[in-house]
Amino acid sequence: MEQHINMDWMKTPPLYALKAFEAAARHQSFTQAAHELAITQSAVSKHIQTLEEFFDRKLFDRKGPRVILTRDGKSFAEGLQSAFSELCMACHNFSRQDITIHIKSPTTFSLRWLIAALRKLQDDINNPNVQLDNCSKCSELIDFNTEHYDGAIQYGNGMFPASWEITSLLDEWLIPVCAPGLLAQERNMSAPEIDVLYPKSREGNWLFWCKKSRYKTDLNVITHQPFDTTDLVISAAVQGLGLAIVDLNMVKTELKNHTLTLPYKIAVRTGQGYYFVRPRHQPINEKLSLLSNYLKAEIIEDRIDYVTYVT
Repeated sequence: MEQHINMDWMKTPPLYALKAFEAAARHQSFTQAAHELAITQSAVSKHIQTLEEFFDRKLFDRKGPRVILTRDGKSFAEGLQSAFSELCMACHNFSRQDITIHIKSPTTFSLRWLIAALRKLQDDINNPNVQLDNCSKCSELIDFNTEHYDGAIQYGNGMFPASWEITSLLDEWLIPVCAPGLLAQERNMSAPEIDVLYPKSREGNWLFWCKKSRYKTDLNVITHQPFDTTDLVISAAVQGLGLAIVDLNMVKTELKNHTLTLPYKIAVRTGQGYYFVRPRHQPINEKLSLLSNYLKAEIIEDRIDYVTYVT
């Protein structure tokens, strides 16, 4: 059964004296405790004396320059260490709740880049909490006046409102991808037939790639099949439903595990990309700046050696 104790602070010694004892007990040294707490060794000694007088018990045996915990001192130190640990955790949890950052991101970018980066960030207890909301429409500009986010991952050409702080993360490089063997089967025909897959908002991706790459394909495009998100386009390509025209940065995992392949090893730059954006004037602007710098360092475009990049 849990024991509840009524707290009477009049019967409790000063907190700074308890902290000095806890540090001295942990280090078995007044000198090291003084260094940790940024006070003098004499101050640590006086704090210990205050506790010994308060409880009328000896906490340390002093043998020249050395100090050794008594039995009472050891028992008391164990209880205090546990209490201070809980106190620090409570302060840490409250602090993290106070600086939670809310950001919005396109679903595909979150799944393929952002979530993994934020997990690494959260491993460091000194970093703020980040609450992530995803959206399927990546091209729509966020409205910080009506949408209550501290920052966002914004897809676009970088020409954003002057009131935003902008950090470029990834450029978009369009490239055709398909399931292994899909085109090999079709090329037995004189005019290979194929379905082209693309996000609904990017109907012109295939023609744009053909024009910019200057590659004369032998494909006969039967249908253009739109999907709501890039992630659905990639999933359909993995299932062998057609040739997808997508951002190379979004299919690195599928290329690595060979669920997708590159029939034409030419990537073309669209002038679009992904940016971390935030309002210039924010109460937690320092935390947002730290977050944007972290994402810039963590989300890096590794180019593929066998791909030709066309700007």
